Amino acid sequence: MFVEFGAAAGTCEIGCWLEPAAEGRGLITAACRMLLAYAFDERGLHRAEWRCRADNARSSAVAERLGMTLEGVLREAWKVVLYDKRAWSVLAGVVGLAHLQSRKANTHVSFRSSAVWRRSAPYSVASQRACFLEQQ
Repeated sequence: MFVEFGAAAGTCEIGCWLEPAAEGRGLITAACRMLLAYAFDERGLHRAEWRCRADNARSSAVAERLGMTLEGVLREAWKVVLYDKRAWSVLAGVVGLAHLQSRKANTHVSFRSSAVWRRSAPYSVASQRACFLEQQ
């Protein structure tokens, strides 16, 4: 989902939460590729960020698969409990994003026709999930 979406600034932050029983199937990586393609191709954003707990190896692996660069670690920055937070980002013009285009080309439902993008912001987790399931 889009944690933040600043169209005027040209930036967004994506994030996710997943039921443990669904882990290891590539669902988050696929969904985030779609979100990045939408942000960069459809909305013309320039930068996307991903933040996760520093001890969350799976979340960091998603950022790496998305071609993101680790920009740094924010020490004791997690609000509820003082955990370190990793900050990742990717820019729209980065060569490593070529895989986004190929994934988007294989998508059966366009972003403009999707129920998620027809709804007004903020987009709910349920509507984003419904959109992703439509595409399967």
